[in-house]
Amino acid sequence: MRLYALITRLRLARGHADLRMRRAWALLGVYLQMGRWSRARALEKRILGDEALRDLYRFRIGDFRPSGLAIGNEWFRVLADERVEELAAYLLEGAGDLTDWLAGNLGESPGRITFFIYPGVGPSPFNASLLHVYLMAGHYRAREHDRTVVRGALAHEIAHIHLRRILGFRFSKEDYGGARLFDEGWAQMCGWRAARAWPEKLAEANSLSWEAIAVCPDLLHSSLDAWSETLFERPWIPLYPMAMSFTAWVGEHSGEEALREVLAAPVREGMDRRVRDVLGEGLADLLEGWRDWLSSWSGFTGDGFVRFGGPRPAGEGSFRIVYNSRYPIRPEGNLLAAQGERLLEIESEAPDPRFSRRGAFTVRGVGEGPMEITAAFGARLQKVRLEDGAL
Repeated sequence: MRLYALITRLRLARGHADLRMRRAWALLGVYLQMGRWSRARALEKRILGDEALRDLYRFRIGDFRPSGLAIGNEWFRVLADERVEELAAYLLEGAGDLTDWLAGNLGESPGRITFFIYPGVGPSPFNASLLHVYLMAGHYRAREHDRTVVRGALAHEIAHIHLRRILGFRFSKEDYGGARLFDEGWAQMCGWRAARAWPEKLAEANSLSWEAIAVCPDLLHSSLDAWSETLFERPWIPLYPMAMSFTAWVGEHSGEEALREVLAAPVREGMDRRVRDVLGEGLADLLEGWRDWLSSWSGFTGDGFVRFGGPRPAGEGSFRIVYNSRYPIRPEGNLLAAQGERLLEIESEAPDPRFSRRGAFTVRGVGEGPMEITAAFGARLQKVRLEDGAL
């Protein structure tokens, strides 16, 4: 590993930006594996100082400061950054219980996975080759809801790596969106089941998907070709809830063994061919079947769990709205704003903390006419209507 690190470091300045970023990312992981924390920080500083690489560097993992907190079992170990040591201790309490579910449902371990817990915010990437997961905990708080989310995240990331190391899940660049649809859907199913939150999280995903598809019927299909762009640049689109709802429906429709078979099929087949050969229908047909099923879904409970206040103008076509919820929610994840046949941009006023019972958000791109805001949390769903800037 030391020889690999030396050779890779010498090659960092060669080649086009994408290749250099792949080498830098791999080297960062190796430094973390070796416990070379100062080397990792120096490499990240180098990346951020290189304009071509900085634009490609979406995840900050180089600045890791190990604390005294470390837990482990045969499936995973966790190392926490000293800046979130106390928070991590709370969030990880009882996490060892996940091993029973993992062993009973995934069977063979892909290897002992290392979770590095950071104080940052945002998505948590993984490295299947090194068996690493870089979990961002800066948007969590010491409360039971967030503990459940983190337990789900541990199993979620293990499921991703299990797919690649045990089931042999592979896909080409051309199949990226369709493959990630099944990849993320499957990982979420595993995560929420392991965290014992599956029924309510599936209901939440179905509700958000139902509302989004009612506004934009082709939303999920059209998002496949722009998966990364949607994930990073349009976070108000319920991409992960739609992926989980769709994948769970495929599991119900065709059986979960068939779903596993799709994930384990040879990469040379191509995703659509894999889906068609295993399930007897192409991906477009399955998406249509899922949409038809969603059209009969109605999760509205009449339970007004969140109150909205305002709104106040926040620039042309924008309104700032405050909320007060009985449950911790994330505006970009638990709320949808729609007008006509468009989903509108939602931007949280305070992304840290990620989940909060109180806060504010801005809706952008509002035109003439009424706007509807849908809120979903577990099996609870409600809708409010805004006309002429008033709720």
